[in-house]
Amino acid sequence: DYDTEIKNLLNIIDLDKEHPYFSNKIQLELAQAYINAKQYKNAKELALKLLANDENNGQANYILGKVHMENEEYEEAIYRFKKASEILGNDQEVNNDLRKAETALKQSKQKDYYKTLGVSRKATQKEIKKAYRELAMQWHPDKHQGEEEKEKAEKQFQQIAEAHEVLTDDEKKRKYDLGEDVFENQGNNNPHQHYQYHNPFGHQQFQGGQQFHFRFN
Repeated sequence: DYDTEIKNLLNIIDLDKEHPYFSNKIQLELAQAYINAKQYKNAKELALKLLANDENNGQANYILGKVHMENEEYEEAIYRFKKASEILGNDQEVNNDLRKAETALKQSKQKDYYKTLGVSRKATQKEIKKAYRELAMQWHPDKHQGEEEKEKAEKQFQQIAEAHEVLTDDEKKRKYDLGEDVFENQGNNNPHQHYQYHNPFGHQQFQGGQQFHFRFN
């Protein structure tokens, strides 16, 4: 229970606010507990308070980097992770999160499949599939009237299906999360790039002559 952990840590801090090492250690644990409880504002405020006292606090920089990651502030996250890595040395956990932030920044400037489905980067397969089902039902072209609305729905439907295909395929998801090209010729801006999906509604022919197949699984 994160709320209980936070309460206990606050009580411990109140016992000895003057001991610098003790206070720093517990406050770092508290900041991490705030992140675990998704209280990112509190985690950020505490990390900044620790850094105001010591800008070379490696763990505080690392925690602030994690807050920036959760807030999708990838450039700020990279800065903090790099600073934490310099201070803490060759820390594998920090370096892993630095690579994730660099990948997320690259993806944010391209297609963000997680954002397309409205799920976090930590989403489970169950959460990904649930989001896909809901969005596919919402944006199925047959549910939209008028040429402009139908065309918008078709584009959105294709994006949702593409995100689902990548994030539910272990190998494609692995490549995507590492910032590698998922599809052949992806880096060539090929307008005729082919994606095949599976459709629970049967075959759906979209404008442009490309056929897509969707399924909910």
